[in-house]
Order: sequence, then structure tokens, then C-alpha cells
Amino acid sequence: MFTHRYSPQTSEKVLKALINSGKIDAKEIEPDIEAGMSWEDKLDQCISDNLISEEWMVSMLSKNAGVSRSFPEEKDIDPRAVSSLPTKILSQLSVLPYSYDEKILKILVLDPFYKSLNSTLRSNANRDIIIEITSLTHLKKLYELDLVAKEIQKLMGVSRGSPVRPDHHLKAKDEAAPHTENVVQEDVPRQEEETNAEDEQPELKTEKVTEPKQAIKATKEFKFRDKWSPNDPDLVIKFCDQLLMDAVVNGASDIHIECFRESARVRMRKDGTMKVKANYGGYLFKNYASVIARLKILAECDISERRLPQDGAITITGPNGQDIDFRFNVMPTKNGERIVMRILAGDAALSLDKLGFDAGDYQKIIDAITSPQGMVLVTGPTGSGKTTTLYGALQYINRPDINILTAEDPIEYY
Repeated sequence: MFTHRYSPQTSEKVLKALINSGKIDAKEIEPDIEAGMSWEDKLDQCISDNLISEEWMVSMLSKNAGVSRSFPEEKDIDPRAVSSLPTKILSQLSVLPYSYDEKILKILVLDPFYKSLNSTLRSNANRDIIIEITSLTHLKKLYELDLVAKEIQKLMGVSRGSPVRPDHHLKAKDEAAPHTENVVQEDVPRQEEETNAEDEQPELKTEKVTEPKQAIKATKEFKFRDKWSPNDPDLVIKFCDQLLMDAVVNGASDIHIECFRESARVRMRKDGTMKVKANYGGYLFKNYASVIARLKILAECDISERRLPQDGAITITGPNGQDIDFRFNVMPTKNGERIVMRILAGDAALSLDKLGFDAGDYQKIIDAITSPQGMVLVTGPTGSGKTTTLYGALQYINRPDINILTAEDPIEYY
């Protein structure tokens, strides 16, 4: 039932890339494909025959997806985690949840480029997740463990499609079944595929999340690094976490990440002035694609789309335990995608009388927003308090006898 394999598109792209680079002779691949062997079967065979190193596969996917590598052992497996996803998801996506700690679910994956992988796992897990890449051999080894087999048998013993959550005292509801009956359509990033409409499977529909999701857990004890080894791709996650925390701790309002022909840089805006963060440049330039992919995953953007602008949102827990929201924008440029993030650390409930208006201007604002008709325009440079002023105005006029609708894109405060 559990296939444990890469998607057909990923398998084809990997094999063709190896042929084009001269690492594998085309004669080793093409005859079997022409004879009807599937790309995923051929990739499995090449791995079994040691024509392709699994270590190379894991490293390549990890670097391109901006996701850490992981090879947990039996002692690291938490039964509550294994039973946190329905068997249909485990089978379709070739994944294994293995750790459940402080409401964070860690999930091993083979192919991080399945279409809608991240959103599918999040919606079925109903909690924050961390995706980690492992090898085909290691995933098979874990599935053969008695501990894992027993948990899967328990899952298959409940109503079809009903997931068993890590909280075993809560019974799975049959109403959850329709949610997992969709077929996940596979895809590979960075290149469009022409498909036959008759062969296409229905894609799992996911709606854009309209509530903040806590992507990074940080505390007062967050450890900042001064130096980053450019040759260590496994530091990408920590690098991205520190970028976000650095901006919050130092009171920045924006983060700009951009790449040039021979360098890359991070700039942060504080008090209206942009300043370069020189300690990030070397690592960022060497691992630029991975850093961009990681941040796009946090913002729930499509990592396979690199030719169109995208918007998203990231939420972390700040040093004092408060939620900090980031408005995320990515745009393609000549030397790679450029990212701008706005830190929404202000208080959405801040009242108008606390914003510093003098008495005369304050009364004019009150008269304007309480008028029976008309329009109020709020303008000003970046970081001047436009959004905070608008939310303060909404708070002032918010009463049960008034109907208020807002048109926001994106929604900045919740």
C-alpha cells in the first residue's frame, strides 16, 4: 500500500539532469524507458544498482527545497506522531510523521516538490509542522519497524479516511473522511509540464489561510549566530529564523533580500533608513536559492513558481511570547527572486488618542471618521503609521449599531 517513491515528474527530471551532466550514460536509462518502464521505477532501480547515490539525492533535494535532512532512528519515533495523519496521505505522499513535541509535528518526506505537499500536510495535521527530507532506504527501514507497523494497523482499523490524532483521548470523527478522499496531483518545480487532460487527476483544493499560523517558535533565549559557514546548507532554516528574529529584536520595519551577479545582501529598514546587514551576505549568496525556498515555504507560497510575483504571510513568536506577523512579497529579477517582508509588530488595538495627534488634529480626525458619508485618505511614507491609524479609526467607530466591512489585501492585523 505504501509506495515510498519519488513522483514521476521528479524522477524524470533527476534522471534527465544526470544524463545531460554526463554523470549517467543515456544507454543506462533510455532503453528501459522506451520499453515501457516508468521513470520512478527506473530511478528506484538506479538507486538500488548504486548508479545514483541516495546521499546525493537527499542533498540535492534539501538544497533546492530549503529543507533540512534527517535520519531518525527507532528511539526517535513517537507513536502519537505516526498516527497523526490518515493512511491515504501517508501512501500518496510517501511521508512519515515521527516526532510530536509542543504541538509541532515533524514529518519525513522523500519528495518535497509534490504539488500542495505543504498545505496538504498542514490541513490534515491541524497543527504546525516541520518538513524534513530523508532517503528512500531510510524511510523503508522506518516503515518496517514494529512500532510504526502497529500504529499504521491501528489507523487502518478506524473508519476509512478518519485520521487518528496524537491526542488519543479524542475520538476520530467520521465527518473527517471526505476531507481526505481527494487525490493529490503531483508536480515538480521550476518547469511547466504539458499534460493530457484525460490523464490529469483532480487536484486537492486548498484555500488560502486567513488566520495567522505560527511558523517559528522563538523565546528570550533565542541564540544568535555571528558567523555562518557558506558551505553548510543545513543551516538554512536557522539562518532564516535568525533573519526574522533579528528584525523583530532590533525594531526594524522591513527586511529586503536581494541577489546580484557576484553578491547578495540583506537590508533592514529602521526609523525609515535602510541598513545593510553585512554578516548575512556571504552565506546568503552561496545558498540564495535555498533561503528563498525556505522563506516561501514559511509564507505558504508556491516554491515551484519563480516567474511571477507572490504574496504571503509569516507568523513567529517574538521574544516576549507575542505573535509577530510578517507581510511577505517575492518578485522575480534577473539574478534571482527578491523578497521584501514588512514586520507588522504594532498593536492593532492601539487607540487613536494614543497615536500622538495634537488636540486640533485629533478632533478633525474624529469629525471625519464619524461623518455619515465621505472618505478619509491616510497617506505617508513607509513606516509612518498609516495602517495603525486606520485600525485605530476602526476601533473608535466600532459599535453594535454600525455595520463595518473592510477591503484589505493582504489583511495585516488580525
